[in-house]
Amino acid sequence: MAKKVKVFISYSHKDTAFREELGAHLSLWSDGEIWCDRKILGGEGWDDKIISKLRESDVIIMLLSANFFASEYIQNVEMRIALERHISGNALAIGILIKDCAYQGTPIAKFQLLPRGLKPIATISTTKRDTVYAQVINDIIASVRNFIDTRDGETLHSTKSLGSTVEKTYKSTSKSLYIIPMPYNREVKVDSDFFTSAMPHFSEQLRIFTNLSIRNINEYRKGYEKRSEGGHKSASEDSARMIQQFLQRLCRGVNEVFFTWGGVRTHFRYLHTDKNQYLKLAAVASGEYDYNYGMKPMPSDNICMITKAAELKTPLIYSLNKEWHYGDDPSIRPFKDYVTFVMMDDIFTHRGEYVLSMGISFDTPKMHRDLYYILTLCRFDVIVSGIIKHFADAINVDIVDTILQNKDLIEQGFYSHSM
Repeated sequence: MAKKVKVFISYSHKDTAFREELGAHLSLWSDGEIWCDRKILGGEGWDDKIISKLRESDVIIMLLSANFFASEYIQNVEMRIALERHISGNALAIGILIKDCAYQGTPIAKFQLLPRGLKPIATISTTKRDTVYAQVINDIIASVRNFIDTRDGETLHSTKSLGSTVEKTYKSTSKSLYIIPMPYNREVKVDSDFFTSAMPHFSEQLRIFTNLSIRNINEYRKGYEKRSEGGHKSASEDSARMIQQFLQRLCRGVNEVFFTWGGVRTHFRYLHTDKNQYLKLAAVASGEYDYNYGMKPMPSDNICMITKAAELKTPLIYSLNKEWHYGDDPSIRPFKDYVTFVMMDDIFTHRGEYVLSMGISFDTPKMHRDLYYILTLCRFDVIVSGIIKHFADAINVDIVDTILQNKDLIEQGFYSHSM
């Protein structure tokens, strides 16, 4: 990033100590130009200054606490402008949970929050806070790089079916383009400067996601070994619950690592063999556990993105493969575009049908499009499939048999209160 990134910090003055702690760590970010209301000079109109800084900022960091939500000015001015600019794609809004509070019922719950695991900063011992703040800053920087590249580069230039032309959706910003092959006779053109700068960061994201998944698997392995030493044998229902919880963690990891600025839902579906439908197994919206909302069943005996992805043995993107979409028009739904992956390893099949699928949906595709093209290109489904197989080995469970044995209990959401 050639120019400084303008960062606005929104906070309650009752939480000044946390703003100062965060500010000390942000000061090490050479590309960041940090501003908060303490920089208002005597004689300046504070309201006009705050609004001006909010509207020119690239990043708006909100320090979340009950004090933050109790402030009328923050709610009516700062948070309103922050969310407005975030949704429009003009700025990146990031929430940092500093004290426990009921943020789940606020608009901020829609977006990705920090720190990872959402443990409030105030509950972390002062001896360990520097480590947490360092991770928070690294996550902010990674998110900002993706956001700035996407917003300023508008790197997608056109989409077309091979052999036919489709209207250009973005203006060219560079004469140097990469033509990237997409699944099933599609291609996209991506700015080469973005592509070459994004790939090293994407590789780092993959490493972080894989390591996070391995740590989760190791936790389950230790629990399994402890139960085995005690002579306890897991019932099928217990194993199904562990599978769901692990997939829920995977969903959260995808949102947390790849799509930090929110507006994303990641989910898994399973095949209900009696109903010939793919039903919801796990779902996380923008980093938050959000199981108790409906997802339309997908048919396993009719054309939909899942069955076509399985037939063609490739991931599919709605905006490039609209002819196979099943259900309501995404343009009238919160999520406007999505990617469908099918876990195609043989261990995930039952009588020739694939039992597990994964989807990632986006409410603002423009903010994420290049990244989910890269995920599709690198066959992210193969990576996730390998992680799930590793998990199954760690707890000695047959994924397909366990899901099919408990398909009705899963449909009823028997595990939804065990988070």
